[in-house]
Amino acid sequence: MPQIEIGFLCAATNAAWTKYYGAFESALKRTNPNVHITYVSVEADSKGYDGAARYLAGIKDIKVIVTAGTEAALACKRAADPTKTAVVFASAGDPLGCGLVKSLQHPTGTNVTGCINKQTDEGIVKKRIDVMKNKLPPRKTY
Repeated sequence: MPQIEIGFLCAATNAAWTKYYGAFESALKRTNPNVHITYVSVEADSKGYDGAARYLAGIKDIKVIVTAGTEAALACKRAADPTKTAVVFASAGDPLGCGLVKSLQHPTGTNVTGCINKQTDEGIVKKRIDVMKNKLPPRKTY
């Protein structure tokens, strides 16, 4: 089997992502043991996304870049040649609203796909805050 080259861009320290990297790589290697992944972390420095994305997109044999987070996905979309490299985002708050995809129902015509976490949806954010408030002890007033 030929070697498969994948890039991975995330926004946390490599140490924080080690267990996720291992699980991701293990799952892929069960399908093809010749998977090689180049991991790049910008360690939550949003200014570093574009440079990191250009670095991964510039590696000749990488055909897929996996990202974690909306900003990383946007940077990879800008950097990658859509005819040569696919961008797969592991999570994005609002891929339609930020311009990652043109349509949620028909996300064709682009090299970008992935999972939505809807963190920007006002109703979902309100529900999460309400759940958190209900779990907190009552506020003491003096």
